[in-house]
Amino acid sequence: MKPHNWFVFALLALAACGSDDAAPGAGSGTGGGASGGGSGAAGAAGAGATGSGATAGFGAAAGTSGGAGAPGGGGSTSGGSGGSHTGGGGATPNPGGYLGVPEPDWDWNPTTPGSSVSTLPSSVGPGVVVALTGTLTKSLVINCAGTATQPAFITGTATIAAQAEIKGQYCIVEGLAFQGKGGALRISGHHITLRNARVSDTNTGWGSAMSSGGHHVVVYKNKIGPSGDAKLKTDVDHHCIKWGGDDSWIIGNEISACQGDGIQVGDQNNSPTDINRTYIAGNDIHGNLQTGVWVKKATDTIISSNKIYDHNDGGGSAPVCTGAQYSNAYTWFLANDLGNCGGGIKYQSSDGGDHRYAIFNLIHDTTGVGYDPNNPHSNFGIGDRSNSNETRGILFNTLLDTHAGLATAYSGQAKLTVCGNAVVTKGKQTNFEVQPGVYKDNQFGASAAALGLDSSAVPQSGSPLIDAATCAMTAFDLFQSRYGLDIRDGRPKGGAWDVGAKESP
Repeated sequence: MKPHNWFVFALLALAACGSDDAAPGAGSGTGGGASGGGSGAAGAAGAGATGSGATAGFGAAAGTSGGAGAPGGGGSTSGGSGGSHTGGGGATPNPGGYLGVPEPDWDWNPTTPGSSVSTLPSSVGPGVVVALTGTLTKSLVINCAGTATQPAFITGTATIAAQAEIKGQYCIVEGLAFQGKGGALRISGHHITLRNARVSDTNTGWGSAMSSGGHHVVVYKNKIGPSGDAKLKTDVDHHCIKWGGDDSWIIGNEISACQGDGIQVGDQNNSPTDINRTYIAGNDIHGNLQTGVWVKKATDTIISSNKIYDHNDGGGSAPVCTGAQYSNAYTWFLANDLGNCGGGIKYQSSDGGDHRYAIFNLIHDTTGVGYDPNNPHSNFGIGDRSNSNETRGILFNTLLDTHAGLATAYSGQAKLTVCGNAVVTKGKQTNFEVQPGVYKDNQFGASAAALGLDSSAVPQSGSPLIDAATCAMTAFDLFQSRYGLDIRDGRPKGGAWDVGAKESP
């Protein structure tokens, strides 16, 4: 990056009275539907000052001296390089190390310059720094007009007690509290970062606290929720985040206490090709009414290295940690840590999507809310009730002390591969209405000790899981050919793959 030639404007936003009229496009509307479950353990950081990341992208932008970036994923395929950013005083550290997640291709996380003044222009131009304080009670539209080398900054400690929208291009919005009702914040621009902010919404009707229809957007280290009433007993969705648009990263946030899903990608009304390349990684998602992350109609959605837990109500839908529904394509659940939900991961009914994969997830301590042991359509540790013959995989996951194991329903199972999973369950190990097309190298035990697993679910010496999987690498090859990243995560370490989510030392 070239040094910024900072022009600084400022705004001291004093408390003002006014109406709560909606900012254009604020909020989101649709979103009913079933719930599902899943989330994930953190992936390992990769090597390299330039983020040479087959396993994960994310090399942090360099500081004032143009030094090395923070680790990206190690491997043969190049991730995003750490850019120099001198004028802004050095970039803050990147989150790093999320399995299968590439680095954004612009300087998305620079340090905010220290100099600012207090006038809000109608358009926040290149190098402008706007500092907002106080409480704003009128709807707010932020028009960004930064550039790739000189983003605009909107910062401060203000509370926006009305609907807000971020439009335009190349800007960083940080530190603000968005507390509008009926859609607190909408992002409709491009090359925009929202970081270290708070977003909440008290409305209990259909919608979400936050939504997006933009592209090249990063949502980083924010606190999102509460939104609506997380204890509501009816299926009226008011999500934390309702997401649309292309090339989006939702990373490192806490997302909780929402009347619906923590994150819902797409809905039943849009086309799957309307929403492309959504990366949801490293988030702490908990205590929402329905699920942590739920994917409806979208393409290339990667849900990686999240921690998703405490989803046991459902509000009329079966509560699981994460899952997918309708005709989404290329949906990947990778290395998530999922616990204390009604079920783990659920592939819900679909109508023409293709390629859904659950790989390296640790699913534990599920509660069985909504579970019927005689019904493969209900919540299991991992359940597949796809009703069309699409390519899918349940590969190298570990289920520990779940209420039930693996299930399939409907007839569309010929292209489902279930391989290399380790399962310790209190209930039924499997319930297959229709046998998966490939079912092999799965191991079941009465306890973690019986499978030779330590407290971190890693196989120890003598474990029957070690070098015991001979699964085809089709899904891994597909991921690398489609995204240029290798998600094998350094496996195998021995002569063959271990069964389960983790390899022995």
